[in-house]
Amino acid sequence: MVFDMDGVIDLIGRNKYLLITLWLIIVNLAAFILCGIDKKAAILKLPRVRERTLILLSFFGGALFMLLGMCIFRHKTHKERFVILIPCFLILHLVCILILEAKSGFLSGIFF
Repeated sequence: MVFDMDGVIDLIGRNKYLLITLWLIIVNLAAFILCGIDKKAAILKLPRVRERTLILLSFFGGALFMLLGMCIFRHKTHKERFVILIPCFLILHLVCILILEAKSGFLSGIFF
């Protein structure tokens, strides 16, 4: 069996909105879960999740659920870096989604 790269590219092209949506769901869930795990580790004085990991997850699409996790778990709410960066990342993500919607009907490709 020969690997058909053209077929893979065609599959991605037809399903790019679904892939973006799945990526955002996975990254947001990971950000939320790791925020909760880190809060529990902080309480129990166990090894922690690196701040860099939490910030990178937020940057690459997980800002919405990271912000939600910060509020629900009351975690990292006094860290200036998180209080500034996470909402900025969320705004950046929303702007990107709005641009995708304006250029290609991104949201209608997902919901309709």
